[in-house]
Amino acid sequence: MLRTPLASERIQMTDPITGIKVIQITSYPTPSNPLAYDWPSVTPDNQRVFFQAQRHTARDATWDLWRCDTDGLNLFQLTEREPAGEVAMRLDGTAHRPLARLTLDGSALFAHWHGDEWLYRIDAETGADEAIADLSAYTRDGCTLQGFFIISDDRLLVGRRDAKGQRSWLRLTPASGHVDELALDAGVLGFDFVRDRIIVLLNPYEIDLKATPDGSRVYANVNETPMSAWTCDIDGGDLRFLSPWVYAHGTPLGHTGAMHGPGHPPDKCVYVTREGSDPEKVAEGPYFWHSGASFDGEWVISDTNWPDEGLKIVHVPSKRWRTLCHAHATQGHTQMGHPHSGLSQDGCIAVFGSDRTGVRQVYVAHITDEFRESVMAGHLDNATDKWM
Repeated sequence: MLRTPLASERIQMTDPITGIKVIQITSYPTPSNPLAYDWPSVTPDNQRVFFQAQRHTARDATWDLWRCDTDGLNLFQLTEREPAGEVAMRLDGTAHRPLARLTLDGSALFAHWHGDEWLYRIDAETGADEAIADLSAYTRDGCTLQGFFIISDDRLLVGRRDAKGQRSWLRLTPASGHVDELALDAGVLGFDFVRDRIIVLLNPYEIDLKATPDGSRVYANVNETPMSAWTCDIDGGDLRFLSPWVYAHGTPLGHTGAMHGPGHPPDKCVYVTREGSDPEKVAEGPYFWHSGASFDGEWVISDTNWPDEGLKIVHVPSKRWRTLCHAHATQGHTQMGHPHSGLSQDGCIAVFGSDRTGVRQVYVAHITDEFRESVMAGHLDNATDKWM
């Protein structure tokens, strides 16, 4: 247990174009990063936000879990775990970085550190950590853990990959530590809370070096088989088709059981796909890039690129959208330059990262009722829209 209070590193600002209040939560000169854009990192009451911060500036430095009030005060370091053995550098340049998800009620985080064979529960208030599952039996012979998903109040899905690249999944009950192995060779995108089914990705990306027409090399997808999204039951069986892979980055549309995400280039849109229906464009204009959704599926936030035109908030039912604020991120390094914006459960708080200061930091934008009403009313990015 740690629970180190550090008061505040808050920097408050107002977006000069949209008028939205933005709070820089962290400002210490070491990188900080939001947890994820596909799952809320804000408590259900919108009072606290959780994130990662690197202990010092080095490629192999350990990352710790932190929390802060969404007004930028009461900054706390929750964990300080020491590295567990040698850890290979990840493709995104990070090592010893925790995979963490906030529980549905916001009372704790489930977390796993690369190189550690245990899954932990971190109390959101005290920082007390409880080892809930020994996964060493599933990390032998070159197997590595590949992330996890919360699928109910009392169940997790934990991914693993063997030395040959084959994927499989573990269904874990944190209260008892019981583990069931699922014969599911697929990527997992999330959970359909409506139908109690797992949303999976077949033929997922295989990243490797690839030559471009001009002779240069890039990291790219070398799997030529088209991807597609499906659902399966909680045992990994009964596959049902959900969506062709039209997305640049696709994630569940909150708890609705639908999929959403920015269209794959050259499409400049946000798609939503519901079971039994073709993908539907709910926003068009800039190149949307990474998106997160509110639990009810009404609101989506997306960063943009090529060019960067700010973070866009989309009202799915009305198919109307508007610029929320500007991250001013470099859009360079995958984890350090992309905003990766996500929403709170109710869609009233946006969380994103930016290296606008030269160091990756965490930012929170408070989305007012007036602003949401302006989106639904069809007020776009016009200079005269200053009434909000």
